Amino acid sequence: MDLTEVLYDDSEGGLDARGAMHSTQHLRRNQYRWFEPNGFFLRQQPPVWILRQEQFDDYVAQFVRRPGLEQLNLTRADDFRAKVASYADISDLTKKAVSNLDR
Repeated sequence: MDLTEVLYDDSEGGLDARGAMHSTQHLRRNQYRWFEPNGFFLRQQPPVWILRQEQFDDYVAQFVRRPGLEQLNLTRADDFRAKVASYADISDLTKKAVSNLDR
């Protein structure tokens, strides 16, 4: 049973799904609260660079080229050590699942 499918169902599975979501702290709180203690931290101490996981290798290559640090020859850890997940066998979310997550 997919958690997102039953999230708002009036069933035992729905109750379990809501319990699972509420027991996970980073899902239970609104994202803006993660940064609340630091106020407007992005304005006060802007980041040097924001790297997105989807293009991580490209961003790291750009990052070391800017100050001329190519000689570091950084290489990524193997997929196991880097915790790279494959979602190739995961099916797309159904319309109901997307609606539940939007809700």
